[in-house]
Amino acid sequence: EQLDNFEIGAKNSFLNGRLHTNFAAFYGKYKDIQATIADASKGIVTLANAASAKVKGVEFSADYTPVPEFNLAAGATYLHNRYGSFPNAPVFATGPFAGSPSCPTPANGLGLSSCFADISGTRLPNSPAFSGYVRASYDLAFANEWRARLSGNYRFTSSYDFVAGAGGPLQFDRQKGYSTLDLDLNIVLPNGTTEVGGYATNVFRKHYY
Repeated sequence: EQLDNFEIGAKNSFLNGRLHTNFAAFYGKYKDIQATIADASKGIVTLANAASAKVKGVEFSADYTPVPEFNLAAGATYLHNRYGSFPNAPVFATGPFAGSPSCPTPANGLGLSSCFADISGTRLPNSPAFSGYVRASYDLAFANEWRARLSGNYRFTSSYDFVAGAGGPLQFDRQKGYSTLDLDLNIVLPNGTTEVGGYATNVFRKHYY
């Protein structure tokens, strides 16, 4: 594989250091992307240089501490990663998609068939168009130097493919967009070196792959 990538960005500080921002924009060209090709009829897996692609996007993040006890941070990324040419992408098909010259029907008539399809112009794997997070934390002081620290992290992503072409006509290898919320609570003892806490991940029990 070969990737020629160009990036420009800026890191800035405002409000006497209470606000920090980061911005970056990038553009790149892939050549000879390596792809794993599974041949179900022969039971083998091979690796081939198979595709070209263009990647481009922007990302921004900010970290704001208006008072020492409170911090708020957020970030977002936009990606437009697309295959330029991938005429023989390895995918799988079944049912009405099987039986074509590029996708022979399995011998037993059941299950998936390995196929090759033209997925030029589709997005690269693990490349959601939009993703980001919002994070906040608050440090509360009590009497006798006890402290409590509460923090939350909300993250989101739009849909993305796990493999090239989402696996084929069935589109099984695709993750729908989702968001999750995580929470943490820590109690800091007066000596300042010991913490006792708990956490909850995926508070709203969002199901995702």
